[in-house]
Formats: sequence, structure tokens, C-alpha cells
Amino acid sequence: MDEHSTPAEQQEQSQPPSMTVAFDMLDMQLHVNSGESLGLEINNCKRDPNELLDIDAGSNLLAIRQIEPARDMSHPLGSGQKPWQQPTVVVTIPSQQHIDMLVLTTNGGSAQLDAIHADRFMFTAQGASIRATDLVCDALGIDCQAASVEASNVQVRQHSVVTAEGGRVSITIQEGTRTKADFGYQANCVNGSIHLPDRTLTGMSQAQRTGSPSFELTSTNSRITLA
Repeated sequence: MDEHSTPAEQQEQSQPPSMTVAFDMLDMQLHVNSGESLGLEINNCKRDPNELLDIDAGSNLLAIRQIEPARDMSHPLGSGQKPWQQPTVVVTIPSQQHIDMLVLTTNGGSAQLDAIHADRFMFTAQGASIRATDLVCDALGIDCQAASVEASNVQVRQHSVVTAEGGRVSITIQEGTRTKADFGYQANCVNGSIHLPDRTLTGMSQAQRTGSPSFELTSTNSRITLA
């Protein structure tokens, strides 16, 4: 550390570099939480967990690749094979780690995220369930396809884009950060429903309101709730 640097520069130098976190999940259970140090626990998986964790110090990337179950689902229970068990992954991210983007793509299975801070979250769920609590971010993106996404007690500083087709999305804003009258929205409902603090859209309808943060909501045969 440079002895001639200012206190602000010294603090910046002592902080870990920004990191991008990416999860590509297929029919499995994922739990991401915050803790003192980086941690990884994988169960019911064929491969060595160390082969699935990709940490690239050069690009500051933390990624989990698709995980195969430990047992083949095609084996009947009477064949001597143990019943198939869904792979489970628990990832702990250091609380002091700055995350510029967290990308979660899941096809089947479920994911739970607790108390994670990032500049940007991007969730894509297909036939899956995502539950997120106590998130803090500048931007939140959700693409829900025949799935269920619930984000509760979240703080979105700037904007959010939500697209739902044949699924359910619920976003609850953290109390004390914004009132229901503060945030704006541009809502487009196509044979679904969008539930807003001041109105409900059904069938084919649109509505917008100026405010901050802003939410762009598109519901096609789906239900979106913003509260």
C-alpha cells in the first residue's frame, strides 16, 4: 500500500476486486448466501465439486457449471441402483465482496438467494422456482417462463425489467427505502394480470407512472405483483 495515498485511496486498495457470479442450473437445488469467506458445498453429484467451480482471477469470474446427478434416473428402483436424488449446491459469497453482476439461469429445480448485494441481478427461470430475500442492487432483471419467481424485501436503486410468460412473479420493495408512491412503472398486460400499488391490470391493458426506481413489467398469460 502506498504510504502517500489518501485514506479513501487506501480503503479502495484494501477492498477485493469486483466479481461477476454466474450459475447455470439444470433440475437442481441451489442456495446462495452471504458469509465471512467463499464456500461451496455440493451433494448428490457425479463429478468432483472442484471441477464444477470456475474461479478466474484474471477476469474476476465465479461460475458454477451445469451439474449432473449422482445417479441415473433411468435405472428402475429394483435394479440395484439407489433412487435418484436431486443435486444440491450451497454457495457462500464473502459479505465484503463487491459483485458487479450475478446471473442465475435455472431450468427446473429451485434456487434460494439470501442477503446478496450486487450492482445487477439477472434471473432466468424456466419451469423452476426462484426465491430471493433481502437483495440490494441497482438493477434487477427477471425472465420468467412457466416458472415462479419471488423477490421479497428487495432494494432496487434504479430500474427493473420483468418479463413473465405463463408464470408468476412477485416483487416486494424493502420498507423504508421507497414508498409505494415513489416508484414508477410501465406495465403491459397480455391476457394475464399485473397487480400494482395503485391499480390492477387484466386482459389486454397498459399503464404507466413516472417515478424512481422504475419498473418495466410485461405479463403474458402470467401474474406479476409489485408491492
